Amino acid sequence: LPPSPAGTTLHPGVAMEALPFAEHGFDCVVSQFGFEYADLSRAASEVGRVLAPGGIVALLTHRFDGPILSHNLARSDQIRWAIEREKLPERARAAISNRAATGPAVPAEFQEAVSAGASQFGPTSAAWEIAEAIRRCLDFGRHDAAARVSSLIDSIESKARNELARIAALERACQQTKSPAALTTAMADHGFIEREVHRLISPADPRPFADFRVFQRGF
Repeated sequence: LPPSPAGTTLHPGVAMEALPFAEHGFDCVVSQFGFEYADLSRAASEVGRVLAPGGIVALLTHRFDGPILSHNLARSDQIRWAIEREKLPERARAAISNRAATGPAVPAEFQEAVSAGASQFGPTSAAWEIAEAIRRCLDFGRHDAAARVSSLIDSIESKARNELARIAALERACQQTKSPAALTTAMADHGFIEREVHRLISPADPRPFADFRVFQRGF
């Protein structure tokens, strides 16, 4: 991340449900694609605790029906195709183990997987990307130590599974804002009145990709 603006202090690793601040110490609270990842009621309670009476809360939240989630769900399908359906990391590790018997050449099945990934999901898809990364590992590591090449394959799989976890977290966050009433009710239960709602749209897609909501603390 770039350096924080002058006069600001960063507090990493802080849970929204347990803010390390005194009561009524802020005039405004802003969240950009963060609030919906928390327990809504507990986070609203904490925001109410640290916000001064009459203070403003501005929330930019993901939409369940927006292009961000749909793009990421498609990416999740592509990753699952590569590592779960086609089991490319598992097959690559098996190929490495069998090198002594089969020789160092990269089995044709991995080039076929690259082509299949591009054909089914697109030439820049995550399916193609993972298949090509594994093929290159096998190719460039043909004469390298088996353990080192296997470690690279493990790293590719680990990053892919981390990406699946990130997308799953995004989907859960979007489920929290699927019903606008869920967020509005959670805020209202802790003394917040909704003042404004704006649907945000990108020139690249006619579907709203986020909601910008402004609340004011009433008591």
